[in-house]
Amino acid sequence: MRGDLERVADSLGLRRAGSEYKGPCPCCGGDDRFHVKAGRSADLLVYCRHGCQYSDIARELERRGIIESDEYQPQAYRKADLEYCDFLLLVMEGAIAKGESELLPSDAVVIGRLLKKVDPERAEKLRDARSRLIGGNNGRRTVLETIPGKQDKQI
Repeated sequence: MRGDLERVADSLGLRRAGSEYKGPCPCCGGDDRFHVKAGRSADLLVYCRHGCQYSDIARELERRGIIESDEYQPQAYRKADLEYCDFLLLVMEGAIAKGESELLPSDAVVIGRLLKKVDPERAEKLRDARSRLIGGNNGRRTVLETIPGKQDKQI
């Protein structure tokens, strides 16, 4: 959320309390529930102890002309899924390069689930690696068995 902290505090009649300002919430009107302070990654951090949603507070402040309208883009993919995908790609590429492991059909199912949770570029890389590894395992460890702690876990 973008805006000037002092301007927001003055416009809403908030009082200073340490590094933040607090007072009545612009959404629910509850006394001493609303807090606003300067943020690190965002200009302003807002919070209502009554449970008003951040988006509702932001819309109300925009409606009143206190802050500028900010185009919020929600994160499309979970960081954990992206990191797991990157790690899995490294393991699969290493297996392909060494010719040591092949992918079992059950491993392909797990990868298929992950394909729905990552961005298109990673999904394409996973599809390519999966297609090069599908086959029998000839008694060798599978790709997913080489990842510590991932053998028994479903994504």
